[in-house]
Parts: sequence; structure tokens; C-alpha cells
Amino acid sequence: MIIHTHIQSNFYSVDIKEITIYFSYQTPIAFRHCGKLFISINEWSTTTGKHLNILNRDHKIRIDHAILLSNLDYKIHAQELDNPYESDNKRMAS
Repeated sequence: MIIHTHIQSNFYSVDIKEITIYFSYQTPIAFRHCGKLFISINEWSTTTGKHLNILNRDHKIRIDHAILLSNLDYKIHAQELDNPYESDNKRMAS
């Protein structure tokens, strides 16, 4: 199940299985997987900085946005979220 949540103006989250992705405007700025937060440094506006601070104010834990996206891509593919029918197809072939 996919759940879309409006947190505040221009700040949203999307839950897909064990991953929650946080968006400022249309940009993924952080995600949570199995309780661990992966959060980007602020490369954008003051508003996005506020969104990041809502998630966690500790700037020491923030990572480069490209690394965040790479980690997110890895987590998504590890869960086979890019093809939600793959599990069904495997079962049908068995």
C-alpha cells in the first residue's frame, strides 16, 4: 500500500512498504527505512531548510543529496518496489 501524507505547505511524505520518503516541493530530501533516517544537506531554499529541520535539526547526520538518492535507489530496488508485480509473477511460475 502507498500512503501520501501532507505534512505542511510544500512538504509531503510517501510511505511505500518499509520506506517513508520525504519531499520538499517535488524533491526527495530524506527517507526513513526500518527506523533509520537518511537526510540530505540543504542545497535549496530556506523553506526546504525548515522542512529538513522538522525531520531532524542535527546537521552532523546530513549527507550529500546525490548520496541520499543513491541510498534511496538501492533501498527501493532491494525491496523490488520498482516492479510490484514481480512477486506475483514468481508465484505464478512456481
